[in-house]
Amino acid sequence: MSSNASLVAETFAMVPGVFDTNEFILDLGLGTRYYPWGEALNGIYMGTGLHTLWLSGEHMDPVDNTIDKYKNVLVAGDLSLGYQLTLARAVSLDLGMEIFGPFCGFAHNDGDSLLDFALETIPFYKLGVGFVW
Repeated sequence: MSSNASLVAETFAMVPGVFDTNEFILDLGLGTRYYPWGEALNGIYMGTGLHTLWLSGEHMDPVDNTIDKYKNVLVAGDLSLGYQLTLARAVSLDLGMEIFGPFCGFAHNDGDSLLDFALETIPFYKLGVGFVW
């Protein structure tokens, strides 16, 4: 039984036309992973973390048929479950799921700014490749 602390940096981008949105998301997170079977960085893991997300984009407002632009900074916790395999102690393959939420953050939408809190959760599925040092 072993544990591993990991620093995560991820970048996501959505293409125009999907859900009438053009969005860029940068996610920086810090978390811990617990490997109940196997060594750290190899095997099934459970984890938790804290993420900061920067979102920027635009979406179509269905009421007045205009494009609204937004920039948000959010903080969210996560729970994760997955499988990680390290090859030659240099490259890691990661297959898993993370559930983000609740969210707290600063939202700026077309000139309106507010501090927001949401109890919703959002699942993310991931297939990752990384470097181990």
